[in-house]
Amino acid sequence: MTPSRIFKVIGNPKRLSIVVLLSKRPNLSLGEVALELQSNVKTTSAHLACLTESGLVKKSSRGRSVLHALDSDGDKVINILETYFN
Repeated sequence: MTPSRIFKVIGNPKRLSIVVLLSKRPNLSLGEVALELQSNVKTTSAHLACLTESGLVKKSSRGRSVLHALDSDGDKVINILETYFN
């Protein structure tokens, strides 16, 4: 993924909030992410789909639940943000 694509994806405040949330609390369901961000499920689902498509978030199944966590590119984004903004 190119840096410009990454910045376009995380340029949305909700998507950036999801990335930060998953860096602190990996393996959350769609409902848990929506609840934590006080957002509706439909909107959160669209943001998670964008993040998954971009390679920043990965999905895994646990029983009937689909859990979301940062993928390696998502971890890199968090490292970059922490380096420049802490």
